[in-house]
Amino acid sequence: MSARKRRGEVARSEIERLVELDRGGRPTRTGEGSARPAQPLAVDDVRAPLNESPQPLRIRRRDLLAWTGAAALLPACEGIARAQTRSDQPQPMSVGFVAGSEAWRSLRIAAPALNRGIRPEAGRPAEPAKVVPATSLIAGDQTLANQLVRVRIHGLYPIPNPTDILNAYATVYFPTDDPSLRRAPLPFIAWGYHSRPAPDPAPPTRFVAPLGPDGALDLLLEVTPLPREKMTRRPSLLPSAPGPVGGRFTTRFTVDWFAGRPKLQRGIYLLGLAPDTWSTERDLPMPKAGQPRPVELLSLMVSFEPIPVER
Repeated sequence: MSARKRRGEVARSEIERLVELDRGGRPTRTGEGSARPAQPLAVDDVRAPLNESPQPLRIRRRDLLAWTGAAALLPACEGIARAQTRSDQPQPMSVGFVAGSEAWRSLRIAAPALNRGIRPEAGRPAEPAKVVPATSLIAGDQTLANQLVRVRIHGLYPIPNPTDILNAYATVYFPTDDPSLRRAPLPFIAWGYHSRPAPDPAPPTRFVAPLGPDGALDLLLEVTPLPREKMTRRPSLLPSAPGPVGGRFTTRFTVDWFAGRPKLQRGIYLLGLAPDTWSTERDLPMPKAGQPRPVELLSLMVSFEPIPVER
């Protein structure tokens, strides 16, 4: 027998001896027969010989340490799972309504109108447009219940091509009576924007949406922020922080007086890209008057117009 083959046989026998020790058996010395079988793992092990007394459960030390370590992590894992679930849940959308826009003759050029201001009377200088929380309105236009409205998504405001967010998507949910779909609402991604590798907003879109018995219309806004710039040249020392906008926001419009829900009527609405963008009444900036365009006011501009019902 060659030296290489002899070393292989010795290695295999040593491995078999270590495996037998790990199973609880007696080591096999050179020249002896096979070792006795391993001890049963439990008293009800059907493989245990009938003439042997039951043996206690054998647990290896490294298995015990592994199990106890995993058990100690269970509460932390549960907390992490709860935190991930909470962070994934949509937040209430902050919706603002441009005061007086229900009386505008045309809603198509909303952004230029907001940028140059509102003229209350002919011959008077323009004034900043005012935005009020849409939840603070007493009620919407109740003639729109169970009717169709024309929805126009104009784009982002007041910065049309922001670089502070990675992407933004607006989804509208349409009701359905199809029993095969369990009557779940149908999602329709109506508009999108992404800023990498270059700002690329979707063009303005227009579509018709049906309203529910109370004028219900469900919207979802998903915004992915970009991290803020590092404050040090060593990025490993300072983790990036999210910007002032971003998150998943949902809302359900109504034409009734339900508290906490935005009221739907003809006019211009601003869907905030942050949780509290339009929590209070605010005047919009007028860039032509030298006022800056604050990032914290970033919103998706949407307008609603009723469709005349043919008699």
